Amino acid sequence: MLERWLEWVAGFVARRYVLVLVIAALVTAVAGYGVSKLDVLASRTALYPDDLEVNKRFNEFLKEFGTTGNLVVVLEGQPQRQGEFARRLAEKLASRTDVISGVFYRTDLEFFARHLPLYVPFDSLKEGLDKLEAATADVEGEGPIDGLVALLSRVGQMNVMSLGGGSDPSKVAQGLDDVAAELDKVQAMVDGTQPVSLDWLSSLMEEPLKAQGLDPEGYLRSKDGEMMFLFVQPVQSSDEYEVLRPFVTAVEEGVAAVQGDWDGDGITVGLTGLPMNSVEETESIRRDVLFTVVVAAIAILLIILIGFRSIRRGIVVFIPLLMAGVWNLGITAALIGYLTLLTSGFTAILFGLGVDYGIFLSGLIQEGTGSGLGREEALKRALKRAGRTVVTAGLTTASAFFLIGTVEFKGFAELGVVAGIGVLMVIVSTLFVLPAMTLVIPLPPSKVTKVAAGRERRVRFAWGTIVLATLLSVGAGIGASRLEMDFDVQNIMPKGSQSVEFARKMAANSDFKAELIAIPVENLEESRRVSTALRQLPTIARVQSVDELVPESQDKKLALLKQDQAALKLLAISGEVKHPVDAQGFDEAMEPLVDALLDGQDQAFSAGHKELVGSLEKVLQRVEALRDT
Repeated sequence: MLERWLEWVAGFVARRYVLVLVIAALVTAVAGYGVSKLDVLASRTALYPDDLEVNKRFNEFLKEFGTTGNLVVVLEGQPQRQGEFARRLAEKLASRTDVISGVFYRTDLEFFARHLPLYVPFDSLKEGLDKLEAATADVEGEGPIDGLVALLSRVGQMNVMSLGGGSDPSKVAQGLDDVAAELDKVQAMVDGTQPVSLDWLSSLMEEPLKAQGLDPEGYLRSKDGEMMFLFVQPVQSSDEYEVLRPFVTAVEEGVAAVQGDWDGDGITVGLTGLPMNSVEETESIRRDVLFTVVVAAIAILLIILIGFRSIRRGIVVFIPLLMAGVWNLGITAALIGYLTLLTSGFTAILFGLGVDYGIFLSGLIQEGTGSGLGREEALKRALKRAGRTVVTAGLTTASAFFLIGTVEFKGFAELGVVAGIGVLMVIVSTLFVLPAMTLVIPLPPSKVTKVAAGRERRVRFAWGTIVLATLLSVGAGIGASRLEMDFDVQNIMPKGSQSVEFARKMAANSDFKAELIAIPVENLEESRRVSTALRQLPTIARVQSVDELVPESQDKKLALLKQDQAALKLLAISGEVKHPVDAQGFDEAMEPLVDALLDGQDQAFSAGHKELVGSLEKVLQRVEALRDT
């Protein structure tokens, strides 16, 4: 049956070759219009099947909470001025409410400082309040502490041993050593060897804040403090290019505006995150696909011209192949409507797959005319001889691709459909358009040559080929066993990608990442349970959860704090300093502190805590040195 169908095709093309070419041209024009409407999606969600459970959950998350794909602005250079730059940039971006919903670059540490007792575990809070109550039992004072003299006068009245927790002398000694270190800083300020600063709380909190990726002002920083991060949230959760490009452009314009107004240089700005990835991918694909197709087409045409030394044969083989590529893209536009990261480059691959059929058929036509047959007879004989091979080989290849189209992963499934249809289009163009073109552009006849070779030589060559192929296969198999899957999607990004460069810098120098895993939970209890379990996993660098903002046992803690209001009021610190510097008052205020330390030494010595006696002596020496100064 295939022979009869091929015979009919040969006769039809030979008689109606002009009609065949006209129909092919019209179909190409219609398909070309469809290609002009074809979009290229760099969307990751476009690769996933809609009925995949994890994709359903992701889409539900997007509807409820918005995108997890923040654009990350990375600042480098001049760490001491990055905060000012970040503040200006955040203010500039906040005005673009059309595409930007928010900018997170700084944690409000004052909020946590005001509510600090609520974030302390209940048992630790109770223990601390008990010690504070014991230490301040005999302290007298009214109103908040509004100066250094007032602070020292209160501290001097405290029971040093009770405040430190006399039950554990080693902890008391450690605490006193820390006090001595802080007094060294005060001495350096008084001596003028260090700028005056009262940022003691920040210095005490520096390491805990650093562990959270924060500096003492609450800015998000790298571990070495050299980089600062701003996370910019888009208004829409879509990862389509038409949505992301205006969003990224708004951030780029904001960065350019701040840099233009910046009264200094040295701040380098980079963008990363999923929005930037998607924009760079889409623009690279749209640029590179056209370039690749054009280069592949020119390369194939040149190889044919050089290999067969015939411009006519190059044109006859190439034009049907080009038409098949356009038909394939037109059908893709009608069936799917877009190209993805996987399907966008297949046209160039199709040229390499399909050119063999055209070379094979055109070669047989040339042999026929070289044997003295007319062009129509040579065409018919070539189709009869080559048609079965072309159809069988093409259907086998197309079937393999269509089989890929049955897989669950949408990206591969669409690739299988696009590739399978593409191969079918090449078969159609090879059987109809190429023979018709040979009647319009006659191919130069080629001579049929016969090569004779001895049987013994052929057998030796065949066995040599088999042995060589076997050795190569074994070697390749050993190499293939060492292949590993690369799951880093950044490695498919274009070279020199800004988003990849800064994403890797983030990963290498901080616990912040451009991408994250979001886990919705039902309530605070589940949130605490899940986040606690996650923090114990060695593969997770950072966990941020809503339960961190909502302290546990708030009612119990508030009741406990209410009971100890008297002791807390004695330590209340005013927001403003009302008294001027008073050297004599400073000296007098330290006198009761010296007495308290001496009493502590007596208690420690009586209890046999030599280590504690030494620590108290260190503090005493520094206090006396300050009084002398």
